[in-house]
Parts: sequence; structure tokens; C-alpha cells
Amino acid sequence: MAIAGEALAAEGVGRKRAARAFTLVELLIVLVLIAVLAGSAVVALQGRPGEYALRFAGKDLAAAIRSAARRAAEEQHTYRVAFFEDHRAYRIEVLAPESDTGFVPASGKGGGVTTLPEGVSIESVACEGTAIEPLPEELLLAPDGNGFCGVITLRNRRAQCVRIEVMYGTGQVAVTE
Repeated sequence: MAIAGEALAAEGVGRKRAARAFTLVELLIVLVLIAVLAGSAVVALQGRPGEYALRFAGKDLAAAIRSAARRAAEEQHTYRVAFFEDHRAYRIEVLAPESDTGFVPASGKGGGVTTLPEGVSIESVACEGTAIEPLPEELLLAPDGNGFCGVITLRNRRAQCVRIEVMYGTGQVAVTE
């Protein structure tokens, strides 16, 4: 008996354990779980692109206003954010005394035309609580810090709004949803 036990032990020691693989059932369970998670993510994010587009459009327009105000103060020239294409696009322009046309596109990134995302529009512009009708073609920003102050409201197709507020005196720009 001792010899038989030693023989079995010797066989077990010399043999490597067979590699264990996933079964088909285990793979199917993992695939079903992945499909359920992906499906729930799609449902959770449905309708969000419009919300994100609105949020980013507000932040981009606020950044353009900040940039124009900063450049006006630094360069001692009047800047403006000019609106085009029925208020669907805008760009930063500078008042150039040597130009016959008055305002010209600003140098750098801000001088290019930025188009609002599909479904996002400027709903209103108000100054001191009073809506400006029709929508202004420009927001002036003077070197001395004077210029546009008020609230610009952007709206998307789902009636969600973002407000860009330019504070009087300080020129600070805040974006609220």
C-alpha cells in the first residue's frame, strides 16, 4: 500500500494541472452584462448632446467677451463681439483707425468666425433688466472698461437656457445655467 500511495503521489507531482478556460455560458453572461450596461448608458445620455452643446456655446461666447475686454484694456483699442448670420455666428473685431471700414477682425484665434452649434440660438440680450430689441449686432468693449454690461441668454431646442452675465464696472463675465 505504501508503494501504491507513493506511485500516485509521484504521478500528481510530475503532472501539471490543465489550464482552465472560460465556458461558453460564462462568456455569454459577460456579453449580456456588457450589452445591458451599454444600453443603459445610451438611455442615460439620450438628449444630452443638446445640453452639452448649449453649455459649451455659452462658455465659448463668454470666453470671447472676456478676451475682447482684456485685449481692449491691454492694447487701448475699442473691441467688439460682432454677430453675423442672424445671430448664429460671432467674432471679435478691433476698431482700427487706419482702416476705412472701422472695425476689422482681431488677430489670432478670436478673429475667426465662431458659429453656434445646431439648435442653439441667442434668445435675448438685456441691459439693466431691459431687453434690447431687436438683438444688437455688436457688443462694444472699450479700453477704459466701459462697454456692454448685461445678460445674454442662449437657448436650445429643449428650452434649456444658459445666461452669460457681464457685470457693470468690473467687466467680469459669469455663465449660469
